Amino acid sequence: MASLARHHRDGWTASVDLHASIFMLTLGEDTIIFPAWKQTMTAKQLDEMNDKFEDIEHEQFGENGFEDAVKQISAIEKSLGLADISQFTAPPPPKVSGA
Repeated sequence: MASLARHHRDGWTASVDLHASIFMLTLGEDTIIFPAWKQTMTAKQLDEMNDKFEDIEHEQFGENGFEDAVKQISAIEKSLGLADISQFTAPPPPKVSGA
């Protein structure tokens, strides 16, 4: 993230780029990688993997690592004026009558 911020002069661009990158990674994981991977495992194996990932998260980021990161990102977005995503949502197109 530091290198991303270094390449952009304003925080808004860096935040939008970061969100876009996360979205694209998540989209690929949710639609292709994880469903295929989950099909190769039993429910017990999935539970064990979940526990392993939780342990890794706690080792790397502390007991509340994910939650703390979400709070940090939220504070950054708020400080940059990005907390309300609806301000960037386009309004619906006007209704055309008689068409």
